[in-house]
Amino acid sequence: MLVIIGLIKRLNMNITPLSQSDPRWANIRIGQSYAKIKDFGCTITSLCMALNKLRGFPASPADAARYWKFNDKGEIIWDKTMFDGMTFMETGFVFDFKAIANAANAEHLAVVMAVNNRKHWVYVERVEGKDIYIINPLGGVRTKLPEKYVPCGYSLFQKNGKEVPGWAIESWNKAQKKVPSLALRHANDLIDVDGMQSALFELRKIKTIDKMPAYRLAVILDNLGLL
Repeated sequence: MLVIIGLIKRLNMNITPLSQSDPRWANIRIGQSYAKIKDFGCTITSLCMALNKLRGFPASPADAARYWKFNDKGEIIWDKTMFDGMTFMETGFVFDFKAIANAANAEHLAVVMAVNNRKHWVYVERVEGKDIYIINPLGGVRTKLPEKYVPCGYSLFQKNGKEVPGWAIESWNKAQKKVPSLALRHANDLIDVDGMQSALFELRKIKTIDKMPAYRLAVILDNLGLL
């Protein structure tokens, strides 16, 4: 059991904590609504951390706000949103400890949890015994679930390798064989601008650059201020 818990901890510690108040996306509107990520982006910020777990590299709430499906209030439409690397499974409107624990501790599953009458969502990193460990999108803080947070629902996701139109997972996988690993890591980095410049330089060496996944290339260009 201790070995399993250790593996789970190491898996989740690779996840980049994200905050909805991060200045890179805090004031971006969610979908076509007037809701901004800093005020109402706890759900998509938590989902971006779930994506980080299942596909192995960070996702940006800014991109989520632009490309995912939302209603006019800025609430995500779960079953109409295509995620790059994971599939929506189900939403539960009650606190199901077993379902949440199983998903949090499984390598191929991820879970985000609703608290306080669904007024807030958090990403669940792992469950140990009766303790639920989360990353709170309010500040991007790793913590044990605070007593003031009363769980009331969840959404489960499963890892997949399907290619989402316009996001081109397969072409990215092929490109990994041609791009130096250091540059590739920087290409997935949402912070390291110098690394992004290096990654972009390496990517442009590839003759089939026009076939590179538009989403990842756009992330690089956007963070370099070139979009």
